[in-house]
Amino acid sequence: MSKPKILVIYYSTYGHVKTIAEAELRGLQKSGKVDASLYQFAETLDATVLEKMHAPARDTSIPVITPEILASADGFLVGFPTRFGVAPGQVKA
Repeated sequence: MSKPKILVIYYSTYGHVKTIAEAELRGLQKSGKVDASLYQFAETLDATVLEKMHAPARDTSIPVITPEILASADGFLVGFPTRFGVAPGQVKA
């Protein structure tokens, strides 16, 4: 029997949620009971806007999640910041 495929998917403008997602990934991998991978939501903000927000550059080594990849998983953990309890536009898109 193969290990369940778990995806850790996050959106993080300033890197705080990314840090949590990486810790979750390490914990899943350390268990040895699942096949875990890290993905991020696509950025929808223009580079000019991100620059004015003083956001650091995105980590391009982490792939962007697609509906096809999401459908291939057995389970997933999703992390993102909220504002008044609402998911950011990048997650909604």
